[in-house]
Amino acid sequence: MSKLNKMREQIANQFIAALQQEEIPWHKNWHYIGAPHNAVTGRGYHGLNHFWLSYIATEKNYADPRWCTFNQAKEKGWKILKGEKGTRIEFWSMYDTETKRKLKPSEVQKLRDSLTDVEFHERVKPISSVFIVFNGQQIEGIPEYQELERPVFSTVELTAARDNLLKNMQLELREGGNRAYYSPSEDYVRMPKIEQFDNAYSYMSVFLHESAHASGAEHRLNRDLTGRFGSESYAKEELRAEIASAFTANATGIDYQQSPTMENHAAYIQSWIKVLQNNPNELFAAIKDAEKISDYLLEKGEFITKEPPELVDQEIDVTAEPTEEKYSYREITFDDFNKLRDAGFDVADNCRQSTKHPDMVILRYTEQQAAQINAVLKPAVGAAIKK
Repeated sequence: MSKLNKMREQIANQFIAALQQEEIPWHKNWHYIGAPHNAVTGRGYHGLNHFWLSYIATEKNYADPRWCTFNQAKEKGWKILKGEKGTRIEFWSMYDTETKRKLKPSEVQKLRDSLTDVEFHERVKPISSVFIVFNGQQIEGIPEYQELERPVFSTVELTAARDNLLKNMQLELREGGNRAYYSPSEDYVRMPKIEQFDNAYSYMSVFLHESAHASGAEHRLNRDLTGRFGSESYAKEELRAEIASAFTANATGIDYQQSPTMENHAAYIQSWIKVLQNNPNELFAAIKDAEKISDYLLEKGEFITKEPPELVDQEIDVTAEPTEEKYSYREITFDDFNKLRDAGFDVADNCRQSTKHPDMVILRYTEQQAAQINAVLKPAVGAAIKK
């Protein structure tokens, strides 16, 4: 089992802690404030970042779905509010072990075209970087968030989306009875009639959950669907379907409502706790698969989503601009950054987020400014570092 980075360790621990309190994080209607997206580019966060930022927004009661890095806020003239702590996200990129540098997407494709599969995978490796982002409510000067009008779907619209999904997945729907389930052996979804649900949203949430299971058929996304209730493989598949249906509801604006299959949620929770305590990485594998499932459902259902499908992290630039002046550099905390700003220092143009320690800021200063800075921060705060 691979070692978790600090961000993933924190997520896994908080997720397990929530389950131990019999709370299922995605049952908190994340979409009420919209999907998390970057405040500068407007692009949505995806996968683990989507999951984590949605969870944090719910836990901290943020009514703003926008996030950005310290550097992005600084470039826009916005200020991080005093005392605020950021949230870690991660960005994966491809690294060329021969040239010792990260690759642009076009460079990755060029290598794919020129190398064999074996040569490519030996030379090009995925690597992750962690960044700190702040919510719009933690930022001073950011324009007021204009809340999107929440979509309202009629029963006719929702059943049309259901029928598109069934047709494009080549999936059979059998109606009647009091149970909702997917049959892997016969490849059909069983659903109670829509009139048996409280409303069309509740019906659609359950249908998306069962369709998520159906996506795992061998001729679709090909996942292991052989597990029986109570088994580890069953728990893993149920975790994927639950997160995927929440992702899909979030992307479309459909109210996410708990599936009747989750009424016995205590049993599911205990099975998930056992799986994740044995292997915390299973949570991240589930989130990765859930995004694939959700993308598949959105495509096959011909849904119009509320967010663009692009990744946000590629525009982040944490490099310092070259200069001919002689400067010293020091890592300081965000709180110390605010102290210097309050003391009148021009920190906005002389700070950037640290790439080595993303919860710190690198301060650039002249020899003449050192004594003044130490007077504010005290000499023991922050070690001088080389550029």
